[in-house]
Amino acid sequence: GHMLHHDQPHAVAQLIEHHDARCAELLAACAESRSAGELLSTLFPRPLDTHQVMFAMGEAIAHLNHLEHKGDVRKVEGIDGIVRFVKSN
Repeated sequence: GHMLHHDQPHAVAQLIEHHDARCAELLAACAESRSAGELLSTLFPRPLDTHQVMFAMGEAIAHLNHLEHKGDVRKVEGIDGIVRFVKSN
């Protein structure tokens, strides 16, 4: 749940650290092109129910879009129509 943080600077620092760690995990996994769905197990190694998968996909796509915006990955659309992300040079 969400709690009131009395030490907000520390809480913000933890959130940023968590975000950076997730992005680093995704970036390492994108050495080969991967779709957001293929990367779910990188972020969430435990089994997810349908409801959790929807939230997980949203989080994965948000992180991947952030990495693309920074120039760390690029989107590649396959002939199958699936958008995949691959690490930039």
